[in-house]
Amino acid sequence: MDFSPEELTPEQRIARHNSVIYRFRAVVRFVMANVKWLEDEGEQEMTTNVIKNIRLLLRKKPIVSLLTIKEKAMLNKKLSDRTDEDKAHLYRTVASLKLFRKYTSEVRKRLVAVTFFIYYGPGRTIVKEGHPAEGLYFLLTGECKITTNYFNPGVKQWLSEEKGVLYAGSLFGEYCLLNDVPRVVTITTVTDCEFLMIKKENFDSVLKDTIMKKWKEIRMNIESFRYFDIWDSTVKTECSIVSNMNSFEQDETVLGDGVGSNKFVYFVTSGSCYILEQLNVKIIVKQGVERYELMTSPEDFAKISERQSTNYCRKYHHGMTESISGTSKASTRTSTRASTRASKISRISKASRPSKWDISRKESERVTTFAPGDDKCVRSPTSSGGGESTKTTKTQKIRMQFESDDKEIELFTELLSVETRDEEIKGLSFYTPKISYRTHFVKICEFTTGSCFNIGEHLTGRRIIALTPLTCLLVPKVFVDRNNVGHIFDGMKLFLERRIPSTEDVFKRFKEESKFKKYRKRLVNEQLNLKMVRTNNSLNNVPYSIRLKEGLDTDYFNF
Repeated sequence: MDFSPEELTPEQRIARHNSVIYRFRAVVRFVMANVKWLEDEGEQEMTTNVIKNIRLLLRKKPIVSLLTIKEKAMLNKKLSDRTDEDKAHLYRTVASLKLFRKYTSEVRKRLVAVTFFIYYGPGRTIVKEGHPAEGLYFLLTGECKITTNYFNPGVKQWLSEEKGVLYAGSLFGEYCLLNDVPRVVTITTVTDCEFLMIKKENFDSVLKDTIMKKWKEIRMNIESFRYFDIWDSTVKTECSIVSNMNSFEQDETVLGDGVGSNKFVYFVTSGSCYILEQLNVKIIVKQGVERYELMTSPEDFAKISERQSTNYCRKYHHGMTESISGTSKASTRTSTRASTRASKISRISKASRPSKWDISRKESERVTTFAPGDDKCVRSPTSSGGGESTKTTKTQKIRMQFESDDKEIELFTELLSVETRDEEIKGLSFYTPKISYRTHFVKICEFTTGSCFNIGEHLTGRRIIALTPLTCLLVPKVFVDRNNVGHIFDGMKLFLERRIPSTEDVFKRFKEESKFKKYRKRLVNEQLNLKMVRTNNSLNNVPYSIRLKEGLDTDYFNF
């Protein structure tokens, strides 16, 4: 019941004043704790520079959060304050996240309605060992570490030991909720983290049956692998807490190219996958002979990326290339017309041009001079006759024609010299090495049910691809190394390193296969050329899948 300030005692006035201050401080602390996600990092200020604005819009933005500020604000509301529109919007956005896809649509719909958004900065303890379980947590972004406390009799102190690391997409807290026991581990944030939390009362009504089924599946898979036979029940229980199950579609990248985490050991529970090796090859062609070199240094990779960017630019400047080629074709046609005209001139000059003695004699007889300021032609004293002016005009025309013909013959001679130089350059280019770069992908080996990978073997420049629908059990490497009883996993690492070929061996096999394919292609062409009966059949009539399988049309994929 509210009272006016006059009706309150001095003690009540002080308590009321303090409660207002405490509430204000709580609001300020709440805002300070959540100011990280309250900042809208998606908006960018536009300037008057159009080019700069285009670059800002086209620049690839880093993924800071999976949710918008509007969605986070909806998830911070009380359950009673959420409207039907809010629930429908959250179901369209939040329920479509990858960490919720493993649940049915009905479970997701009920799950989103009782989920809360929480943000914690680095160094914040989320759950503590020995404390009662109060909720289930989904890690959206960030990284957390798992630690446990143990008593060291040597120093007579309680010490903490790191058990593993949690990454985005992880789920934790379900074991204690399922078994109604206190927390068995301590989880602390390492970076800025965003969580989706479900309280215990909502967990029992929505997710308990689903999580229990998943936990039993993880425990059953742990029991099925012989690697874990030496572990006791307590270690297996801890492993089921920190482990996870992931499913992959066919041809989906499991590990590599920025996908997956190198801090987990993958155990194949169903399906199969394979290792794909990326070979960056430098091809040197000299005197018609190809020589291959493997590129492994960072400078070599920079050359390949530069070549790929150049090819990318050529794709968008194809019109310019066509215009240049059209200009070269026009110049070729011009030189062809000039050579044809020069050949005609040479034939005319041989047939109709008089000898040097006749030209000199006739010119001496018909020498004309021009007086300054006189437009008429004045004959020399040695010439006579009334028709000499007409003959003089014909002589000038013949001389002008011969001079123009000589110029065209000189032009044709220059063109011939240019063609000769081009032929000489082509001859020298035969001895000059031509260098090109190519990237090839080679399938190395397969992993089937019961196998494990990423235990420490060489995977640099390689990626794991799902050959069939694949399901894997992911166990943190830290947990595996800590419980490596009898060095079982060290033996598995040595086994994989011995059976999986190295990059040098793969490159050596690649060169042998390339030589054999060229020999096979040359042999087939020779045999086909010896056949007397010709057919209209060609390589284009062969189905494309067979051509790819036989390696008949792989040049299309070389880039």
